[in-house]
Amino acid sequence: MLFLVAAVCLGVLTYAAPRLRTHSELVYSMACLILQASFGALEDPSKVEFYNFTSVFLLMMAVFTRQNFREWLRFSYVPALVIVALPLLSKDPALLNSVGKFVDTLSPVVASAFVSLLIGHTTCRKNELLRLNEELRHELMQERDHQKEIIEKQAKELSESRIFTEIAQATQMLAHDVRKPFSMLRMTIDHLLMARTSEDVKAIAQDSLPEVREALIQADAFVQDVLDVRSNLQTEKQSVDPVQILETCIGSLLHGMSEIVLERDYQHSANMMASTNHLKRIVKNIVTNALEATQTQGTIRVSTHDVFRNGESFVRVSIWNSGPALSHAELNDIFELYHTSGKSGGHGIGLAIVKKFVIEH
Repeated sequence: MLFLVAAVCLGVLTYAAPRLRTHSELVYSMACLILQASFGALEDPSKVEFYNFTSVFLLMMAVFTRQNFREWLRFSYVPALVIVALPLLSKDPALLNSVGKFVDTLSPVVASAFVSLLIGHTTCRKNELLRLNEELRHELMQERDHQKEIIEKQAKELSESRIFTEIAQATQMLAHDVRKPFSMLRMTIDHLLMARTSEDVKAIAQDSLPEVREALIQADAFVQDVLDVRSNLQTEKQSVDPVQILETCIGSLLHGMSEIVLERDYQHSANMMASTNHLKRIVKNIVTNALEATQTQGTIRVSTHDVFRNGESFVRVSIWNSGPALSHAELNDIFELYHTSGKSGGHGIGLAIVKKFVIEH
């Protein structure tokens, strides 16, 4: 019966010991001692009372001390010395003989008890280290996630700060370009008011009005860009000949630029479904940027190809210029709103509209 109880206790405590906060190694060790004593009783039934007494004695010592492994061993020396020292002091041969037999019988139990205690202590220490390691790993993961959140927050704030700076710069340039035609128109009116003859009025008009008209067209285009970049209107598509759009837009932009060479390579086989107005805006914005990069002389190459994807046919339009290439960092940002790539006079809106119109198609 004692063996069965001890075995059950040992099994339960083996499962529960790693989860106990206090005295787990002591409880586990005592269960091992009781089981060891039970095995001894089975090997020698004549000494069952002795083994029962030993088990109860060890368990009482454990409950009484309620301390860790080292203190339990230190406390165990006291009763052992008393048991051995009292017969020696009495010098009674019969008592000495009984003590000798008792020591001979107790030695295997003590050795087994020590081994059991050591195993229990080592097991619990291992479980404690595993628990601490798991807690440390959990804390490190939490700290890593916290640092990641801080880095992401700082990156977001930095990105927002950069965007706000670019918006401010673009707004200043946009305000300057919108005010420009009005300033020119006011100066023209002042000159007209000072004219004395009709010939003077005609000369002032012929000299100033074309520039005023061009400035008004640019200002109107800038305002339209600002309106289009946030517009959510439905795109109306129709069958469009890309060659006609390309030739019309590029021809108007290259007018008077004899130093720019235009190369064409049209290889598409059918029209494309697109918005005519949006496609014109796309071509004009991209070609304008290509001309700014090419400066006074260079080459602009335009090509078209058929592309088939997921059972659908598309027309790919490519526009290339001989100007300096962009870096990988600039390629990732040139289509972002208010990004100007450091060029003067840019608003960072044109290519953002190109991206928006292409996605809508």
